Amino acid sequence: MAAPTANQFFHLLLGDIAMAAAISTYDPGYSVAQRPGNYAPGRLRDDWLAQAGDGALRQRVVGLANAGMGALQRMEQETLTATAARYGIPIDAAVAQEVAEHFERRRNAVLRYRR
Repeated sequence: MAAPTANQFFHLLLGDIAMAAAISTYDPGYSVAQRPGNYAPGRLRDDWLAQAGDGALRQRVVGLANAGMGALQRMEQETLTATAARYGIPIDAAVAQEVAEHFERRRNAVLRYRR
């Protein structure tokens, strides 16, 4: 598989943070901790969905994660870094800054387009 684009990478990364938060809320027995050397964006989501057999639980977790994505896309670098660390997703400040700037540019582009 080809390497993800920056846009795809940022979405997968935020998706994992959102999934980790949702999983810790609805399935606290599942370990969301990621080992920094083995982390690949999107893996947490894929791994959890592969093992989650309860359809209602899957719906709750995915629904909460989808809602969380919107909030994560509006976070500043410092808050994003702290949130990722809280849920065991390894990102550094430089990557968090890139993510924050990416989504800020997207918001600004939409605002300019809608004028």
